[in-house]
Amino acid sequence: MADILGIGLTHYPLLLGRDEYMAALLKTSMKDPDIPTDVKDPANWSELGKREWSDDGGTAAADRATAGCGSADCSAGRRG
Repeated sequence: MADILGIGLTHYPLLLGRDEYMAALLKTSMKDPDIPTDVKDPANWSELGKREWSDDGGTAAADRATAGCGSADCSAGRRG
């Protein structure tokens, strides 16, 4: 019987990009006219959301989120 090698790798494409583009999906959603304006306003977000969005659009938070990824997991192939 063969052994199973259990390795978890993400295929989420935005993790392969640069940190400044990590929030691209959220930024696009914030332009959606069907989403209420008050929901898109960072002033109305949770304290964690405000802290992560900061004044850089989430770039520093993206760096922190991927910092724990070693070369064998989600940072493999990253262009950051």
